[in-house]
Amino acid sequence: MDPRNVEKKDGKAFRTHRVEVEDGYVVDQDYDLVLLEDEERGKTGLLPVFALKARESSLPSFQGRWDEKRPRDQKPGNPGALDVDMIDADGKRTKEGFEEHHTPQLPGNGRRFLVEIRVPAGGRLIFSGVVSFGLGFDLALGESFRATAGFSCDNELWRDGKVIPNDGVRPA
Repeated sequence: MDPRNVEKKDGKAFRTHRVEVEDGYVVDQDYDLVLLEDEERGKTGLLPVFALKARESSLPSFQGRWDEKRPRDQKPGNPGALDVDMIDADGKRTKEGFEEHHTPQLPGNGRRFLVEIRVPAGGRLIFSGVVSFGLGFDLALGESFRATAGFSCDNELWRDGKVIPNDGVRPA
């Protein structure tokens, strides 16, 4: 993204909120999972959500980031995607042996994505789990006024004093 566009604060997401990984996730023993709570969009326009940092310099690291562009296979009305990039030892994104990929968004409400990351050589599983997060937006409302808003929304269905699992389908 052009750094001049990043500075415009044009209604795009500029901050992460409530980054979570659901129970049952798997992380390779040679990696540390870092959830990037309240992270802001950088000068390059990237909005990091999580990182998988290699404990050994010979291994690549990975970063999950919000991408405003809607992938071709995503439903209209659900803009954006969670992309995963491989990061080299110098901290730069690299495609050497790894295709950046859009993770599938799960049905239902909110930004919940099924993430599976494998090292290119040998297909070693680095991470598998469901990542969810909220986004904050920054809007310029004129030359002398600016508003920043962020929100996250949880929805729970209750019946007879108990939470009903929400799979995105309304109960009968």
